[in-house]
Formats: sequence, structure tokens, C-alpha cells
Amino acid sequence: MKKYFIKSTLVLIILLIFSNIQAQTFPYFLEVETGTYTDIEESTELTSIGDLWDDPGYNIPIGFDFDFYGETYSNIQFIGLGSWLAFQDPYTNDSINFLIPYFDDLADIENINSVNQSTISYTTEGAPGEQILKIQWKDCGFFEEIFSSAGTANNTLNFQLWLFEGTNNIETRFGPSMLPNAASIHYYGSPVIGIVEGLSSSTDSFERLWHLRGDVAAPTMDTSDASVILSYSIPGLDSDPEDGRIYRFATVPTSIKSPTQSLELNVYPTVITDEFFVEISEVLLNEKTQISVINNLGQVIYNNTITNYKEKIDASNYPAGIYYVRIHNKNGIGTKKIIKN
Repeated sequence: MKKYFIKSTLVLIILLIFSNIQAQTFPYFLEVETGTYTDIEESTELTSIGDLWDDPGYNIPIGFDFDFYGETYSNIQFIGLGSWLAFQDPYTNDSINFLIPYFDDLADIENINSVNQSTISYTTEGAPGEQILKIQWKDCGFFEEIFSSAGTANNTLNFQLWLFEGTNNIETRFGPSMLPNAASIHYYGSPVIGIVEGLSSSTDSFERLWHLRGDVAAPTMDTSDASVILSYSIPGLDSDPEDGRIYRFATVPTSIKSPTQSLELNVYPTVITDEFFVEISEVLLNEKTQISVINNLGQVIYNNTITNYKEKIDASNYPAGIYYVRIHNKNGIGTKKIIKN
């Protein structure tokens, strides 16, 4: 399915009007950190010598139920460019959302070098209830370089995608790569990592592209319309992620740990404009309970000790987005989600 998204759908996408993009919110909390990159072991290898893969169509059993955009899935499949991953078939479903752990057009370096090979493999690890699906791309080359007139494979990439059971978190992890000519092999001008929403094969359209933008160590989550794709210039990361860089799309900030006790709170309204209210019990008031508000980057933007049974929080300066209201004390934690339009 060579460049399904690029060649088949983008002819009509330029006609779309994205008048409501600013009102949309990314449905995950973005977290960025570093850690040790380790090749997965005892994995199932999808590629083999002689495959000469480019835009593979592999289907992977996740090994557990995984929730993505409100639906539950047990399989994930490759739909184009070497690392685009969907939970539904784009040809049999009218509208799908899919993951882009790395946007560029990846290909097997064995296409030009029979000695070396780019591999794709996966494994599901961990105890039931806490399993992780790990998909690995090892020594992957770039279509633009491999099939150019020069026919070289000087640039290679190593990365993994992790899906977490229970939390339904998504991580892209980068390993040691060789990218001496990175500027020349990025199909859209820069490294792009994110999620495409609402790709429709029947209308040749999509709703939006969420993608990381800016400093690799402290990126922001941006959204782009079809014009940047048609111009082959997506404003992505300033450079390729270094060895050990991790990008997490978290359903709940990982700073919110499992409490020893679940604290009760009432938050209203849950869809806010300028303010909202938090109510707690007399017992919690006497336990010096703290209240925090966490934004969609996992940052604490408000923190205070609760002094009344009913607290009013000023949200007039909050940007549109998803927020978590958290109360916590020595005995536990309680959280509620609110949305500001």
C-alpha cells in the first residue's frame, strides 16, 4: 500500500476546511523523559531475509485488550510508510484513527545491501493486567535515500512502540541511530511523531494530525491540517530524538500514582468556561487535603490546601483542553476530569 495516505487520499484533502481545530483537544497527556534503550528479546520477527520490505502490511496480536479513542482492540496492523499503525482496516472502516511513532517512509536496507537487514519484531511481556506490547524497528533505512539515484543506506533508525495494558498508555522510545544526513531523508522536512484522527477512505479525507513540535527534550503538541502535508512540510521536531528519548501519550499523568485510599470529591461543572467548584467531606477537610489541577502536559498549574468544604477555582486563564482535578493527603488520592472549551 505505497503511500496510501499520501498518494490516494491527499488529492481531495486540500479542499477540507479545518475551522474547528483550535477548539479540539489532544486526548492524552504528553510526557517526555529519558531512559535506557534495550533491544527486545525473545521476540517474534515479522521480517525475514529476502523480504526486502517497504510499506509492510503486518498484523500483530496485542495480547490483551487495548483501549484507543473509546474502543477496545486486540490487534494492530501496519497500514503504510513502514510504521503507521492502525487498530482498524482503513479500507473496510469509514473513519479510523492511527498511530505514527515515526512519520518518515521507512524501508529495508537489504533492498540495496544483501549483507545487512532492517528488522521489525514484537513481543508481549509482563504479568496479566500489566502486560506491554513492544514493537521494534531495528536498523531501518529510508525510502528516499535507498531508492534515490545514489542508492545508499547511510542513515538508519532504531525505535520501539510500547502499548500498556490497563493504563492504555502509548510510548515511543528511541535507540541509538545513525543519521549523518538527517536533513536529506525526512520526507516532510522534520521528524514527526503523533496521531492521525478520522482518516476516511470513502471521502479521501482526514480530520486532523496531532504531532510533536519543537525541542526534542521539551516539545509541544501541535495540530496541522492537510495543507502542510501537501506542501511536504510538517512543523515537527527540531531534530531527531537522541538515544534514550521517550515520548509518552498518557491517559492519566503518571505522577498520579495508585492511592492507598480513593478519596471522594465532587467537581462541577465538568465542562467549564471561567470557573468550577470542588466539594469534599468534613473528614477530608480536617486531614489537610491538598488540591491540584494538572494540564494535558502533566504539569501542575494549580496547587493549594483546601480550607472550605466547597472551593471555587478560577479557570478563566486556562487554555482550552483536558484537565485533571486531584485531591490528595497522606491517606490517598482522588481525581476527576474536566474539559474547558
